[in-house]
Amino acid sequence: MVDGIWSGGTWIAWGTHNRETPVRLCVPPTYPPTTAQTQASSAQSAVPTADPPSGNHFEVKCVDGTSSPYLAFSGLLGAGLFGIQSRSSLIEKDCSAAAATMTEAEREQWA
Repeated sequence: MVDGIWSGGTWIAWGTHNRETPVRLCVPPTYPPTTAQTQASSAQSAVPTADPPSGNHFEVKCVDGTSSPYLAFSGLLGAGLFGIQSRSSLIEKDCSAAAATMTEAEREQWA
């Protein structure tokens, strides 16, 4: 991993418009729930459900090419599922600049 070549870099960060982050939320599109999705979620029993899925997708660049793609993807899915099930909140902010070019004080703002 090397900073500055859109490989994800060596810093823990995520972003929407920053291609230097290891995980990037690609936006748009974000689609509001359709009428059918809204009705289906309200018609279900008293079991709490998550919000309907949006049209967003993620770009993950922190996986090495020599790793097992099945094991790497399983780990990503497992970590995501754990976060959803435990209702963990995302505490890191959207990093809009390359973390490698920031000073320590600037990095602390994004943490």
